Amino acid sequence: MLALLLGLVVYRTLTPPLTTQVHDATRCDLSQGACRLPLGDSAVLVSSSEQPIRPESPFLLRLHAPAIAPTNAYIEGRSMFMGRIPLQLRQEGGDWVAEGMVGACTHAGMVWQIVVELPGHSPLMIPFLVAEQ
Repeated sequence: MLALLLGLVVYRTLTPPLTTQVHDATRCDLSQGACRLPLGDSAVLVSSSEQPIRPESPFLLRLHAPAIAPTNAYIEGRSMFMGRIPLQLRQEGGDWVAEGMVGACTHAGMVWQIVVELPGHSPLMIPFLVAEQ
Protein backbone atom coordinates (compact mmCIF):
# COMPACT_ATOMS: atom_id res chain seq x y z
CA MET A 1 0.00 0.00 0.00
CA LEU A 2 2.80 2.41 0.89
CA ALA A 3 4.56 1.61 -2.39
CA LEU A 4 1.36 2.38 -4.32
CA LEU A 5 0.93 5.76 -2.59
CA LEU A 6 4.60 6.61 -3.15
CA GLY A 7 4.24 5.67 -6.82
CA LEU A 8 1.20 7.94 -7.22
CA VAL A 9 3.02 10.86 -5.59
CA VAL A 10 6.03 10.40 -7.90
CA TYR A 11 3.76 10.07 -10.95
CA ARG A 12 1.87 13.30 -10.09
CA THR A 13 5.12 15.13 -9.41
CA LEU A 14 6.90 14.10 -12.61
CA THR A 15 3.97 14.10 -15.04
CA PRO A 16 3.28 17.50 -16.62
CA PRO A 17 -0.28 18.81 -16.30
CA LEU A 18 -2.62 18.32 -19.25
CA THR A 19 -2.93 22.08 -19.71
CA THR A 20 -0.09 24.53 -19.35
CA GLN A 21 -2.23 27.42 -18.12
CA VAL A 22 -5.07 27.52 -15.65
CA HIS A 23 -7.49 30.35 -16.37
CA ASP A 24 -10.17 29.32 -13.90
CA ALA A 25 -9.26 30.61 -10.42
CA THR A 26 -10.95 27.72 -8.62
CA ARG A 27 -9.18 28.41 -5.34
CA CYS A 28 -9.93 32.10 -5.46
CA ASP A 29 -12.98 33.91 -4.12
CA LEU A 30 -13.01 37.54 -5.26
CA SER A 31 -15.46 38.28 -2.45
CA GLN A 32 -12.69 37.48 0.04
CA GLY A 33 -9.70 39.12 -1.67
CA ALA A 34 -7.81 39.72 -4.89
CA CYS A 35 -7.25 36.96 -7.44
CA ARG A 36 -4.03 36.42 -9.35
CA LEU A 37 -4.40 34.46 -12.58
CA PRO A 38 -1.53 33.28 -14.78
CA LEU A 39 -1.55 34.61 -18.32
CA GLY A 40 1.38 33.54 -20.48
CA ASP A 41 4.60 34.84 -18.93
CA SER A 42 2.76 37.32 -16.72
CA ALA A 43 -0.32 37.42 -14.52
CA VAL A 44 -3.60 39.28 -14.29
CA LEU A 45 -4.62 40.70 -10.92
CA VAL A 46 -8.35 41.15 -10.27
CA SER A 47 -9.74 42.84 -7.17
CA SER A 48 -13.02 44.17 -5.82
CA SER A 49 -13.63 47.32 -3.79
CA GLU A 50 -15.97 45.38 -1.48
CA GLN A 51 -15.23 42.34 0.65
CA PRO A 52 -17.48 40.55 0.94
CA ILE A 53 -19.47 41.31 -2.19
CA ARG A 54 -23.15 41.66 -1.21
CA PRO A 55 -26.29 41.25 -3.31
CA GLU A 56 -27.81 44.41 -4.76
CA SER A 57 -24.82 46.50 -3.64
CA PRO A 58 -22.49 48.02 -6.23
CA PHE A 59 -18.79 47.19 -6.21
CA LEU A 60 -15.84 48.38 -8.26
CA LEU A 61 -13.94 45.73 -10.17
CA ARG A 62 -10.27 46.46 -10.90
CA LEU A 63 -8.34 44.43 -13.47
CA HIS A 64 -4.59 44.81 -13.90
CA ALA A 65 -3.62 43.09 -17.16
CA PRO A 66 -0.15 44.19 -18.26
CA ALA A 67 0.03 45.21 -21.93
CA ILE A 68 -3.28 43.60 -22.94
CA ALA A 69 -6.72 45.15 -23.34
CA PRO A 70 -9.81 43.09 -22.47
CA THR A 71 -12.32 42.80 -25.31
CA ASN A 72 -15.35 41.91 -23.19
CA ALA A 73 -16.34 41.28 -19.57
CA TYR A 74 -19.51 40.18 -17.83
CA ILE A 75 -20.86 38.58 -14.66
CA GLU A 76 -22.85 35.36 -14.74
CA GLY A 77 -24.14 32.87 -12.22
CA ARG A 78 -21.90 29.87 -11.73
CA SER A 79 -24.04 27.78 -9.39
CA MET A 80 -27.26 28.84 -11.19
CA PHE A 81 -27.60 30.61 -14.53
CA MET A 82 -29.26 33.99 -14.07
CA GLY A 83 -28.30 35.62 -17.35
CA ARG A 84 -25.27 37.76 -18.14
CA ILE A 85 -24.62 41.12 -16.56
CA PRO A 86 -22.40 43.17 -18.90
CA LEU A 87 -19.48 45.11 -17.44
CA GLN A 88 -18.43 48.37 -19.08
CA LEU A 89 -14.65 48.38 -18.69
CA ARG A 90 -12.83 51.70 -18.85
CA GLN A 91 -9.12 52.33 -18.61
CA GLU A 92 -7.89 54.08 -15.49
CA GLY A 93 -4.14 54.48 -15.38
CA GLY A 94 -2.66 51.05 -16.10
CA ASP A 95 -5.80 49.23 -14.93
CA TRP A 96 -9.24 48.44 -16.31
CA VAL A 97 -12.17 49.20 -14.02
CA ALA A 98 -15.92 48.59 -14.11
CA GLU A 99 -18.82 48.88 -11.71
CA GLY A 100 -20.68 45.66 -11.05
CA MET A 101 -23.66 44.50 -9.06
CA VAL A 102 -25.43 41.17 -8.66
CA GLY A 103 -29.00 40.47 -7.71
CA ALA A 104 -30.30 38.68 -4.65
CA CYS A 105 -30.89 34.95 -4.84
CA THR A 106 -33.42 32.76 -3.05
CA HIS A 107 -30.57 30.51 -1.85
CA ALA A 108 -28.48 31.41 1.19
CA GLY A 109 -25.37 31.63 -0.98
CA MET A 110 -24.81 32.01 -4.70
CA VAL A 111 -21.55 31.54 -6.59
CA TRP A 112 -21.10 34.06 -9.39
CA GLN A 113 -18.20 34.52 -11.76
CA ILE A 114 -16.68 37.37 -13.68
CA VAL A 115 -15.70 36.37 -17.19
CA VAL A 116 -13.02 38.47 -18.89
CA GLU A 117 -12.22 37.91 -22.55
CA LEU A 118 -8.70 38.79 -23.68
CA PRO A 119 -7.49 38.63 -27.30
CA GLY A 120 -5.49 35.47 -28.03
CA HIS A 121 -6.31 33.81 -24.69
CA SER A 122 -9.01 31.63 -23.18
CA PRO A 123 -11.53 33.61 -21.12
CA LEU A 124 -10.56 34.22 -17.50
CA MET A 125 -13.21 33.10 -15.00
CA ILE A 126 -13.05 34.64 -11.53
CA PRO A 127 -15.57 33.15 -9.05
CA PHE A 128 -17.01 34.82 -5.98
CA LEU A 129 -19.54 33.82 -3.35
CA VAL A 130 -22.40 36.15 -2.46
CA ALA A 131 -24.11 35.14 0.79
CA GLU A 132 -27.24 36.61 2.31
CA GLN A 133 -26.38 38.50 5.48
